[in-house]
Amino acid sequence: MTSLRIILCVLFLTSFKISAQDKDLKDLYTNFTTAINSVLLTKQGAMELSGFLSYTYLKTDFENDQEKTQSIIQLEPQFSYFIMDNISFGLLLSYSKNNIEYKSPVVSGPLPATGAMSLEQTSAGPIAKIYFAEDKLRPFIFADYLFMFGDSDGSAFDLGAGIFYHVSGNFGLNLFGKYGIIWPDEDYIDSQHRIFVGLGISNFIL
Repeated sequence: MTSLRIILCVLFLTSFKISAQDKDLKDLYTNFTTAINSVLLTKQGAMELSGFLSYTYLKTDFENDQEKTQSIIQLEPQFSYFIMDNISFGLLLSYSKNNIEYKSPVVSGPLPATGAMSLEQTSAGPIAKIYFAEDKLRPFIFADYLFMFGDSDGSAFDLGAGIFYHVSGNFGLNLFGKYGIIWPDEDYIDSQHRIFVGLGISNFIL
């Protein structure tokens, strides 16, 4: 009986050691491949697929029990090709939908009569991006010029900066902000200015 217990203990310890070694090897392989991919992510010839999706709900209360609610969905996918190490050019697409509802129990006031409307905006244009360093955390700057179509035509120019965090493999997250100027085709508007801060995802094709 004692010999059987010894054999079982030896088998248990052996299997535990093998399991631990397998885990160590898997962790080592994951860390090794992640380190290699981190170097290759923004090299010449690589491609980046990125984008973000956002939702905004805005409610404005006026005097005389008037109110306006806005539900805004915005999607911005991007495709870029690295023509040089850390420098890419590509195409940026942007789509937004703004659902607006008015509630106005009185005739006079800043709002029109009670009702609803929906505004859609699609934009597309070139984007250039420059990454700095080849670490797990790397800053970047970018600029884009967009042609606007939809309920409001025109063009827009954005300048932005952010930081990319390499999660694992070819995947990462990026936090960024941008400042832009919009030139609508409406005669009564000269220009509009916007500031945007967002969190997006990036996947690289090596």
